[in-house]
Amino acid sequence: MSSTSLVFQNTQFDVIDQDGQPWLKAADIARALGYAREDSVSRIYYRNSDEFTGAMSGAVKLTGPGNLGEITVRIFSLRGAHLLAMFARTAVAKAFRKWVLDILDSVAKTGGYRPEATREVHLLGLSKDHQDAVKAHHKAIVSAAPADKRAKLSITLWSSVKSKFGCSYKDVPDSDFINVVSLMSRVAIEGEWMPAQKELPQKQTGYLLTEQEAAALSGVFSKAERAADLLRRLEAPLRMMKSPLAAGAFDSGHEIWPFLSNTKKVREYCRQTYLSMERRVLG
Repeated sequence: MSSTSLVFQNTQFDVIDQDGQPWLKAADIARALGYAREDSVSRIYYRNSDEFTGAMSGAVKLTGPGNLGEITVRIFSLRGAHLLAMFARTAVAKAFRKWVLDILDSVAKTGGYRPEATREVHLLGLSKDHQDAVKAHHKAIVSAAPADKRAKLSITLWSSVKSKFGCSYKDVPDSDFINVVSLMSRVAIEGEWMPAQKELPQKQTGYLLTEQEAAALSGVFSKAERAADLLRRLEAPLRMMKSPLAAGAFDSGHEIWPFLSNTKKVREYCRQTYLSMERRVLG
């Protein structure tokens, strides 16, 4: 039993080669189908196990990460993966079914599984999809800048990637895709390339915070800041572990800050209220 890889959109499979045929891990299929939980595919299988034959699903022992030793992993043949996608109701299920059928066609034509004929290989650099995504992100950032700054910003963004990773964006390891996108966004914001946002008149609400509520909110804001920082620091190790939680950590870690930025005045008011109460209590 040997292992190679296949790529569906942004999901890379560690393929288990059994008798010349590719079998896929349940957790990889779950990610490819867009499920947040790695056990989603296994649950689909157990609910419909009577429709799967031994030639469609099985369990194998593989070496786990770290010091886990051998772990039992459920795997599916291509036909089993196709049946799973028939039960799935995610947005990419249809595309995944077509992808599986294309590989099955290749197997039928060649009489067996040939990795070089069926894999989308990206041993070095960003995948084609990720290259396209980086170029689109670059274009969006440059287009949002004032016309007289666009040419210089375009060069600055590419230069920042080369300076950070020591190579052109195409040659950056695919695992660093998110870091490339984040770097570009950060350079554009911190370099003040974007036009200043005009403050629009805000509708005033009539609710008045009590002192206790303001102090409590100060704690909430503080915890939110710490949570955002923690999530951003966890994202990289989660990706190294190929955890499906990595994407959520990235999204949440970066999405909290825009909300906090829009509450700067109330955060400071709540903080000062909390400090005032603390001084009174502690004397």
